[in-house]
Amino acid sequence: MYKMIYVNLPLPPSVNNLWRSISRKYGKISVIKSSKYKEWLHYAGSELNSQKPTPVCGEYCLEIFLPENMKGDIDNRIKAINDLLAQHGLIENDRFNKRLVVDFDKNISTSRCKIYVFSKNSDEIDKMERVERSLERDTNASLIKLTKNRPKLHKIAINSEENKSDVILNID
Repeated sequence: MYKMIYVNLPLPPSVNNLWRSISRKYGKISVIKSSKYKEWLHYAGSELNSQKPTPVCGEYCLEIFLPENMKGDIDNRIKAINDLLAQHGLIENDRFNKRLVVDFDKNISTSRCKIYVFSKNSDEIDKMERVERSLERDTNASLIKLTKNRPKLHKIAINSEENKSDVILNID
């Protein structure tokens, strides 16, 4: 079995607005967190703590769903989310992120995002990846799509000549 975390958070600022440069004495320049980023970290951190998610240890997979009408590039929100998850101990370090999916969702409010974190240290995810690769190769295969609301039980049905079995992934 593998662990899954779901959190609903305020939309982070773009990576272009996370840092700012300031001049120090003797011409030195320092890079610091912007006030907008600090404010988001505080507010999103409070919301994250109120949702009481349990940490995922080691390697993990991250899925981020952003509002469809969001302004800016889809990849500019990833860094802030990873940093927040690490800062609050939900992940050990963002270097353990082994799979990343970022997508738009028309059912999300303009100012929010949905985040799913899956542990990667289990055989079930490896099985799931093998099944997905098999499905991509096999045109006769059918897949019961994993839903965005992540129910407790997902079932992937495989109908191919090579493998006529079901793979069931339980999520605690």
